[in-house]
Amino acid sequence: MRRATFVDLAEDGLAPDADWSAAGHGTAVFTATVTGDCADELEVVAWLKLWDGTWFERSTSIRPAAGAQRIALPLDDGWRGAGAGLRFAPTWLLRVREAGLRLRGPPGCAGALLLEAVESVPGLVTPPLVVTGLHAPASVAVNDVWNLRFDLSRVRGNPFDAEQVDLWCTAEGPGGARLAAPCFFVLDHRSTAQPDGTEWMRPFAAPRWGARVSPDRPGLWRVRLSGRDAVGPLAARETTFVATASDLPGPVGVSGRWFTRDGGFFYPLTINIRSPHDEQLQAFMPQVPQPNPGTGTLALAPWIQRCADNGFTWMRLWTMPGSLGLEWARDWDGYHGCGRYNLANASRIDALLAVARKRRVTLELALWQHGPWQQEIDAQWADNPWNRANGGPLAEPTDVLLDPRLRAGQRNLLRYAAARWGADPALAAWTIWIEVDGATTRGIPEWHAEMAERLKEWDPLDRPVSTEFRSPWGDPRAFSLPAIAFTQVAAYDSNGLMNTFRARAATFERYNKPLLLEEYGGHSMGGSRHWIAQQLHDGPWAAWVLNVSGSPMPWWWSFIFTENLDRHFARFAAFIRGEDLSVRTWTCGPAALENAPALAAHMRTSADRAFVWIYKTDLVDVVAPAGRNGWWSHAWRTMGLYDQNRGAWDPLAQEAMADQFSCDGAVLRLNGKGLKPGRWRYECWDTWTDAPPLSGDFTLTADAPTLPLPPLRRDAALKLVRQGD
Repeated sequence: MRRATFVDLAEDGLAPDADWSAAGHGTAVFTATVTGDCADELEVVAWLKLWDGTWFERSTSIRPAAGAQRIALPLDDGWRGAGAGLRFAPTWLLRVREAGLRLRGPPGCAGALLLEAVESVPGLVTPPLVVTGLHAPASVAVNDVWNLRFDLSRVRGNPFDAEQVDLWCTAEGPGGARLAAPCFFVLDHRSTAQPDGTEWMRPFAAPRWGARVSPDRPGLWRVRLSGRDAVGPLAARETTFVATASDLPGPVGVSGRWFTRDGGFFYPLTINIRSPHDEQLQAFMPQVPQPNPGTGTLALAPWIQRCADNGFTWMRLWTMPGSLGLEWARDWDGYHGCGRYNLANASRIDALLAVARKRRVTLELALWQHGPWQQEIDAQWADNPWNRANGGPLAEPTDVLLDPRLRAGQRNLLRYAAARWGADPALAAWTIWIEVDGATTRGIPEWHAEMAERLKEWDPLDRPVSTEFRSPWGDPRAFSLPAIAFTQVAAYDSNGLMNTFRARAATFERYNKPLLLEEYGGHSMGGSRHWIAQQLHDGPWAAWVLNVSGSPMPWWWSFIFTENLDRHFARFAAFIRGEDLSVRTWTCGPAALENAPALAAHMRTSADRAFVWIYKTDLVDVVAPAGRNGWWSHAWRTMGLYDQNRGAWDPLAQEAMADQFSCDGAVLRLNGKGLKPGRWRYECWDTWTDAPPLSGDFTLTADAPTLPLPPLRRDAALKLVRQGD
């Protein structure tokens, strides 16, 4: 009888949610009872729901009979994937979520099916460990990423645990160049938009292994794969590729107090784009439109493009349970519990780095944050797979840096991140913790000493590593570690924006490392639209005249995009274009103004060059009157005073900007600033508009250490450049 005419008669399934990968060359055995009134053979379709839910099935024949029957099906490429481009491989069996049978027969035939058990049976022979199916391009541009994919002949051990599977890729290029990094387990995905606007990551091919190399010079590169799994060593495999000359930028580095890129000065213009959706913004500014939390790269990739268009060069993303995370509870979509990673999210990060690389900008990855270990603020401990209540080893979240089992898992996650993204020059830096002191205060220096060193060992480009604390001073024991390359601290308003920035810069001066102000804009819990807009604009100009190593990193990204506030950062990018702060010794401090009682000035000065920011004091350093203690009550008083001070001034206006103030005849005093007498030239930039800067010449002498300023209507930034004697 033709199976094409068969119809479904019955179906039954079980949910083993188990690892069958050791049976990759064995069989799946279904024990089932099949009854019916048809004397002919029926069709039974076996199906497996694997990894994130990818469906495979295969058919065989069966006759109804009394009692249970065993249906043994080889775990080979006879299984068909329910999707274009899928192929069966033993690696899919690392998580068998469900298994079942569907009984089919001719129309009018009655049949019943009871699935009693399903199990995997390993093969009798373990094949030797060899590389199969190696795929890689023959060439790649210098500072681009050469992507290698390969299969192994067997699956033995957890591919995310380096104690069980330890594979390495070593690349040797011209002039003795050598790059080495771990290999990584991968299931490639393509982004697909759903009708509701959310993103579905569609898997293709099969789970396999990957390696990446970013060549730093043109010529022939020889690549060698080596290592072992839980049973034995890998037979080494070699291949080659050619690196072609390009002008793509290389990785970010650190030199003294500054960042570098391609060996030159790099002053990053930074922004947080943590995730598609910000719950805090939703809470206090619900009128601001935000993407659905499930939009993934459909939201993040256009934001990276937009940021690049407006001069940003460094964007921070978090790997967190709700966005781009690798490890979380098994019952969350895409996650697989402790020690096994979300490969759909890993593909998302791949895609975002590719966008950044194409636009010649960089992304920073923040790997852990306080929420999963918190029971109060941003609390996610109840869902944490490491929580003993969920089957994990930790009774208390404060053991996050101490428990040896979790520590081994943290090493594996760092290794995986370095293996998968460490070869990409578009990855600016690693921040291994956000608000680590919000999770625990125990074991901080010891944990950071180990993990930062291990990360540097696994990262082939040895990019900068940092960490972050909730407190405004951090932990000197962590920031003093040699492997912690740069420092960072949040700078939400505590006593006026300039006062807060100045205090943070002074606190972190001691480390002689680059400093980033990694969150700012009003209060950490929010603020009024006008107050936050003012601070977001002011931040880059304030940081430029302080001992800070990049523009401050604003929060409230959806608010920025909605109100087109990123135009202010484009203006700042134009102001600093071509400037190299690393070639001079600078002094930063306030400067005196004459005939401008409502204004203040702050300067960065050297012998032959200076920068000045002139601003209205009661808009920038709004000092709240005394009142109830507490951050939020302080913020409310500050907002009220700011709104009182600004009058008709609207920092959200996009056209026909009003005057902040009117100041004619102001004079900037330059005595005591270390400026060398002689002929100088100034540029005066309106920081709020695209108006061409005003410029003029002046002579600086010991008897006349002043600069008469042009009429000012809004805060202004000045460049002073010595022209000669």
